[in-house]
Amino acid sequence: MAKHDRDRIKAADRMEPLDHQRQHREIVDGETMRAGEVVRVVQPPLDRYQKRKVITPRQHTAGARLADDYQLGVLGARDPEARGGARNAGGLTEAQLIAATAYRKAVQALGPRLSAIVLAVCCEEMSAEKLAELRLQDPRQVLGVLKIGLDHLGDHYGEPSEVVEEVVKVEQVTVLVRGKPTPSERRIVMTYRHEADGTVRAVQLGKRLWDQVARNAGDLRRIARTLAG
Repeated sequence: MAKHDRDRIKAADRMEPLDHQRQHREIVDGETMRAGEVVRVVQPPLDRYQKRKVITPRQHTAGARLADDYQLGVLGARDPEARGGARNAGGLTEAQLIAATAYRKAVQALGPRLSAIVLAVCCEEMSAEKLAELRLQDPRQVLGVLKIGLDHLGDHYGEPSEVVEEVVKVEQVTVLVRGKPTPSERRIVMTYRHEADGTVRAVQLGKRLWDQVARNAGDLRRIARTLAG
């Protein structure tokens, strides 16, 4: 894990998995009319963050997979009416057992620091803003840790990477080849990812970590040339 990622999750040290349940689904995404009544539409935080381009499609997919396994393998296992079909000795259907196992492995892959926030948002459906309020944290910091956790989940699930590696020409130099001046280009590898809001965020430049946000890849290349020149 990169140093800046470790720094951003230090705030999660004292966060524990929450036992708050549906009472924290306070996010209202809008209202609709049904049979002459105004119906409040409640949207899970994970869906709302993707709609607002706070998280990437890959991060949303990873969080949704975790939520599905939680619904079936954990909440479903607690509900006797949800246990239709053949059951094992523990009273679980095969589907519930698979989901429960997948959920447990995902939580283990996250570790206690990241899972404290990821489980609260994805499974307990508590918004990062509400979680930050309860924990006396900066909402941006909580969202940052959430995104790191969802990236780790995506890696755990084997979701396709959104990171791009690109070779950038830094400058043209003249070198001697068998005593003859020959033009040559100095190049460096730039690694970046496309963010949900359309910007690009640098991850690495050459062998060093690089945290830089730009409007597009072209702007990032120009910054890379300046830094590496």
